[in-house]
Amino acid sequence: MVWADQLVTDVQAYMKSIGIPEEGPPDSWPWPGKTKYSTSFCVEFMLNWDDLFTSLARILKMRKALIQVSAIWELRHHNITSIGDLSVPKVNDNFSDACVWEYHNDGEAPGWVTEFGNMITPFNDCSTGVGQIFGTRAIKARNHAIDLGLLDEAKRDASKDSDIWAVWEKLHFNQSYNISTVPFMHILHAHENGMSRPGLTTSETDSEALLKFYQGNTAEAAQQAKLRMGLYRLLEDKYNSVFRGAEARGTNLRMR
Repeated sequence: MVWADQLVTDVQAYMKSIGIPEEGPPDSWPWPGKTKYSTSFCVEFMLNWDDLFTSLARILKMRKALIQVSAIWELRHHNITSIGDLSVPKVNDNFSDACVWEYHNDGEAPGWVTEFGNMITPFNDCSTGVGQIFGTRAIKARNHAIDLGLLDEAKRDASKDSDIWAVWEKLHFNQSYNISTVPFMHILHAHENGMSRPGLTTSETDSEALLKFYQGNTAEAAQQAKLRMGLYRLLEDKYNSVFRGAEARGTNLRMR
């Protein structure tokens, strides 16, 4: 069995069953929505970063699927709908990224910023990168992780533009940094909502709540969390738990 090929097929089938085709926007998006990445691309991305996902899960004693789902769900939903077709242009993730770059920088802008011409409306922060994380929220999450002894780095100030830009820039351009911030977001959300820190015994109910808080605390986020939980169960039950069991028995399974 080629595990990686089967994983792509399984994720494609699940996503299709909830209205997310292999390519293009979810069925729930208003026409003419457009996404940047296909489902198979997102699964391959996850596999290419598997060593990091595994390392984070082991170090933080957190279920790997909780980190994986939050990252690749956001990647699959990366919105590049033409801003002319949007009532709120910053829904286009590339456009909002360009607005943040313009806010923090002087001088000649890169092509991915100038493509929007004079439509740019600068603002200091937005969700960005693989896991679609705000600079300010990443600062709070990483500061909280420092307080818990989980990170060894200098704290930053979420009220300072210079610190927001320093972190946002990493989130945007450094995929490893962005992925590594995802579990700290879950830990922060648990803390903010009176929940236990996510761990190996976290219930499905609490895991679903954490997936909801990753997107927000709204009815839409709650509905989306139920869909994310289906992907969580697929990754955890059919793949991650199987590989953990094989490792415990001294068997070396490989995804590829």
